[in-house]
Order: sequence, then C-alpha cells, then structure tokens
Amino acid sequence: MATSNRLSASAAVKRMADKRLKARDLVEACLDRIDAREGQVHAWEALDPEGARKRADMLDKRSRPVGPLHGIPLAIKDIIDTRTMPTTCGSPIYRDHVAGRDAACVTQLVKAGAIAAVPMLLVLRQPDLGTALTYVPIAVMALFLDAT
Repeated sequence: MATSNRLSASAAVKRMADKRLKARDLVEACLDRIDAREGQVHAWEALDPEGARKRADMLDKRSRPVGPLHGIPLAIKDIIDTRTMPTTCGSPIYRDHVAGRDAACVTQLVKAGAIAAVPMLLVLRQPDLGTALTYVPIAVMALFLDAT
C-alpha cells in the first residue's frame, strides 16, 4: 500500500487490527519515503531497515495487536539511548557511543507495539550535543508526508 505512510497512527493501527494493513507494508512505505526525501532533509542519523522489517514481520504474525502502537514505525531522537543504535547527541565525540540499553521511554514504546527499537527503524539527526530546540514531528512529517 504505497500511501499507507499518509495514514494517521490510529487509522494505521485500526487497519492492522482488522488485517487490512500489514506492519511490513507500512514500514516499506516509510522507508520508500525516507529514500525519496532524505537527500533534501538530512534528518536521519542512523537507519536499521532490516531490523524494522524483522520486527514488522514478527508483529504481522500476531493474532492480536501487541498494544496501542502496534506496528507503528517511530523515530527516536539522537539524544535518547537505544540498545543497538549509536546515541551521538549530534556530536562527533560520541560517534561510536552505543548505550547497550534502551531508555525507559524506548522500552515503553516497544511494549506498546511500536517499531521503534530493539530493533529500531531510525534515529533522528540532532544538532551538536542537543543544544538546539527541535520539534521532532516536523522532521517526521517532512519525510513521511508528500511535501514535494
């Protein structure tokens, strides 16, 4: 479903619960959109497409939704620790820093069924040491919506 990335999270969750949308299809639509827009937006610090596909496939095999965010791909800002992806805080001095554990908020997102971490779809790029004020949904909308 090429336009599934344009659905609201609640509409996507409902379609997945009704078996009218697969989490894998939603992930693929989001990855396609990232491929199309990243050259202009430069929002992503790290991506794990295979990890996201694996989690989506696991969620698609469930007979019932895991939680209220079942199958929803989410971005994690680069100042929040994740177990498997680097947390650089936008600084080259932390280029190789991997926390080895998820922040509590990431753990809760995963428990709610999100495709956010363990494994994770992506990490949003962050200005050096998180010093600039940013509003994550703007970056997400610029990539996932048809803002051309």
